[in-house]
Parts: sequence; C-alpha cells; structure tokens
Amino acid sequence: MDTALFLTLFLFAVQIAAGVAPLIWPNPQHAWIARSIFWSSGLFAVVCMVIWAQPMSFVSPNYLIAFGLVIAACGFVWQQTKLASKPEVVGLAVEAASQSPAPLEKRFTAYDIEQRIRAIDELYGLLSTEVLSASTAGARLNKSLMDRILNKTAAANLSAYADTTEIALNKYFDAAGRYMIFPDIHHDATALVWNPFEAVSSAKNLAAEIKSLEQQDANVPLYLKSNKFMAEFNTATSGRFWTWINEKQQLLTKKRREYEAAPIYPK
Repeated sequence: MDTALFLTLFLFAVQIAAGVAPLIWPNPQHAWIARSIFWSSGLFAVVCMVIWAQPMSFVSPNYLIAFGLVIAACGFVWQQTKLASKPEVVGLAVEAASQSPAPLEKRFTAYDIEQRIRAIDELYGLLSTEVLSASTAGARLNKSLMDRILNKTAAANLSAYADTTEIALNKYFDAAGRYMIFPDIHHDATALVWNPFEAVSSAKNLAAEIKSLEQQDANVPLYLKSNKFMAEFNTATSGRFWTWINEKQQLLTKKRREYEAAPIYPK
C-alpha cells in the first residue's frame, strides 16, 4: 500500500472514530452503536497501518510515522474518555454567575433622615386632610345625589365637587413631585393602582350629562339608573377613593418606619 492511500484510509478511519467517541461516554442511550463504530474504525485504522508498514524494514521512516500516528490516536481517545467522564454539575455556572457582591449598605446622616421624614409627613398630612375631605365630600354627594337631582342642584354640586377635589389632588401630587430627589418616597406616593382623578372626571361628566337631560326635560333619575357616568361616579366615591388614600398612607407609614430604624452615619 502506498503512503498516499494509507494516509487517506487511516485518517478516514480515525476521523470516524473521533466523531463517535463523544457519544460513548458517559453511557448515553444507544451507546453500543457508537461504541461499535468506534472500535471498528479503530481496528480498520490498525489494519491499514499494518498492511502499509509490513513490507518495510523495522527502521524505515514508514514505521516511525506509523508509530507516531498510533501514539496520537491513543492520546486522543484517552483525552475524550477523560473529558466525557467528568460529571457536569447542572446550574453551577448559572448559580456562580448569579451570585453578585452584596450591595453596600446605604448610609444616612441625621440630616438625610430628617429631610426624608419631613417629606413623608407632608404627603401624609395632605392625604389626611384635604384629600380625605374631598373623598368624604364625594361619598356624601353620592348618597344625596337623587335628592339634589330633584332639587335641580345636582349639576352645580357635582361641578363644585370636581373643582375642589382637583385642587386637593393637584396639591398632593405637586408636593410629591418636589420629592423626586427621594425616588422611593416619590414612588410610594404616586404609583397608581387606581387613578384618583377619576373622581374628578366622573363628577364633571355626570354634571354635564345631568345638565343635558334637564334641558331636554327628561326623567333624570330614571335615565341615570343605567348611565355609565353615574356608574363611574358611584365607583369613584363609594369607597375606591378612600381605599386609595388608605393604601398611600400605609405605604408612607411603612417608609417612615424604615427611615426611623435606619443607621445614622457617623454614629
């Protein structure tokens, strides 16, 4: 066998064996198929080498080349078995990557804490006074609305309520806007699950609806039983407004306690 043919057949057999070697270890499904191909290819490579080297003398260059190729093939197989036999710890790399240094402790001076507590107290105070008064006035207006409709004062009362409530809410949110320098406080004060300005818009819409019905000499109480503006006003003033105030007060109270317990630097 000439050298070119030998190298072609030998390297072809070694490549086949190398291709299936990773499928053998560690014992995957149907590993016997890969194992059969691996050893058959290896045996074929050895046979090719023997046929190629047999006519040569023991010290011929071909024998030296054959010996070097055998050593290289054995080394490759040994390396594959070592790599494949290493157990893989699932999630280890992810866990290591997810572990990050603990954030540095936020340190406040006495002045820092005082400024934050003052901001919280101002916002809490607005909720407890002007905003709460608007909520209470809306609940009273909602309960007496039919009587006011009969008295032809409902539209004016709703418009006045909308204006008063809008002023109170704008004052509160303007104050919260001044404290954007304290992002956590600003977030707790302004993050909306429900928008309190719905009490304002529903009152304005209902006032306009009642005026239009009165101008048409319609039966206003009957018409409002299935009116969407009436339903929106009922929702806003029959407890949702007060619930929003209570949620904000709880968040601000919790935040105040956090700052009261925060370590002061320097001690």
